[in-house]
Amino acid sequence: MFRSRSLAQLALSVALVVAAPSAVLAQEGSFDSAGVPIAYDDMGGDGDPVVLIHSFTSSSDMWTKAGFEQSDDFRFIALDVRGHGQSGKPDDPEAYGVEMVEDVVRLMDHLELDDAHVAGYSMGAEIALKLATEYPDRVRSLVAGGSGWSPIEAYDVYSYAAMGFADAPTLGDSIRAVMPPEVGEDAITFLMAAMEQHGIDTDNEDTAALASVALSMDELIPLAEEDVAAIDVPVLGIASENDSELPNIERMAGIVSDFELALIPAGPTGDPNLDHMGATSDPLFHDSIMEFLSSQA
Repeated sequence: MFRSRSLAQLALSVALVVAAPSAVLAQEGSFDSAGVPIAYDDMGGDGDPVVLIHSFTSSSDMWTKAGFEQSDDFRFIALDVRGHGQSGKPDDPEAYGVEMVEDVVRLMDHLELDDAHVAGYSMGAEIALKLATEYPDRVRSLVAGGSGWSPIEAYDVYSYAAMGFADAPTLGDSIRAVMPPEVGEDAITFLMAAMEQHGIDTDNEDTAALASVALSMDELIPLAEEDVAAIDVPVLGIASENDSELPNIERMAGIVSDFELALIPAGPTGDPNLDHMGATSDPLFHDSIMEFLSSQA
């Protein structure tokens, strides 16, 4: 009888283990996205999936530097957008644009995710917003950081950046090339340090790919008003209160039905460009997003 009970208990224990949901193990991987390898960092965990999309010239490192890591509550998945990080880097603008949106969908398919919370910063926010309008059933909620419903004039920033990449051997050299003569070396060094903190490798030699990314952004900017109005998932807009992109985030408040805004205090320099990059290093950036995501659980 004792033996019989022990076997029954063992069988029950095995059944419970098999039935219980298991946490996804952390892994760094890549997959083929229509011929372009896309790298990603799946931080693991057993909570709701959250896809993280970084800013222009950065990489998935931007999110780890901002404090996003393995969590008991969420499964963070940060990809390297094509043209960045460890992902493939075609030097043809036609390989980017809406293909950067499709990469996110293919990543979710690769990981067998029906939907996910999606958070993007700057360029990543433009990709996330386009994703929400094109694939609304794949997005549970949306974080638009450092950019929002941008007008076509926002494309000028990218086209200007593309000109700087034309003959520059590295990203850092391209920054120097577009700086006005009155900007001294100390200011440039300070800017480079801020870029590194944001997850940007200023020694990056893939300037042709970055130029192609920049030239393709007119496929994502601007979004039609009716498409933005159709976003029916909760949206968090977050930026530095000194970010020049803030008005483009704020104007979503009057058109997106479920929208909230979080502001990061301006940095000590008062420079909008530095505040745009520096916002992700402020603990309030991480904490505000975590609070928003927790409210959706």
